[in-house]
Amino acid sequence: MELFDEGIKLTKEDISKYEKKMNTKFPEAYVNFLLESNGGTPEEDLAFDFIDIASNKKNSTDIREFYIFYPEGESSYDDIIKVNYIMKSEGLVPEECLVFADDTNQNSIDIYIGENRPDIGINTYSTIGLSKYPIDLICEDGREIRVEYIGMCNSDFHEFSNIVASCAFNIIKDNYICKPGMVAVDAIADYCDELEMKHIYYTVPIFWENLQGIEYDNKIINWLYMVPISDKELEYINEYGDEKFEELLEEKNINVFDIYRKSIL
Repeated sequence: MELFDEGIKLTKEDISKYEKKMNTKFPEAYVNFLLESNGGTPEEDLAFDFIDIASNKKNSTDIREFYIFYPEGESSYDDIIKVNYIMKSEGLVPEECLVFADDTNQNSIDIYIGENRPDIGINTYSTIGLSKYPIDLICEDGREIRVEYIGMCNSDFHEFSNIVASCAFNIIKDNYICKPGMVAVDAIADYCDELEMKHIYYTVPIFWENLQGIEYDNKIINWLYMVPISDKELEYINEYGDEKFEELLEEKNINVFDIYRKSIL
């Protein structure tokens, strides 16, 4: 993706200063994007459709420009700090939605982040728009199946949004076939190898039963719930199957959102 009319080149020190000014922590993927491109205008508008997870209805939008971080004392209509303040103060955009780009800046995915939802100390994450990419699955009536990801994680673990984005890029870039019972190997280990939880297991989102079988544009969209699992748990799934594994999780009364938990095997 080629951008025109970019802002001045940013350093990591510049980005850290803007994080403090906005009282936030930018995801690693966005930091990498800023180091490469400080905003700018795409050669062509980036148009896409998505499903609003709050209403389960079709919506559409496009990206005409990426806002710019300006030096202290300078500003313009496309000043990201000014625009961010105005839009949030007027309730025009949700505070919890971030855009993640891959290492090439050629692909991006929107991720909703619900802080302290459904409870204090637990964040909820969901992709927005992943379902526009095929995964080569067809349902019995011949319609194509697409997916979105959703998961929960301890709010003090700050890499989960990056993990969700990386899993999404497997589909965006490689048309990765993804359905309940499958595992994204090393999805967690790639970001934090010291935890017992190393991989992401996909299952039906029992906490959001309405996020299944949504009909859109003659396709069926299902959300997949992302469960952190260990090496031993992955071995168990490979040997005994996903149904036995989920029975074991229920039997042990495991908090499946707890990325710091000990392996049950």
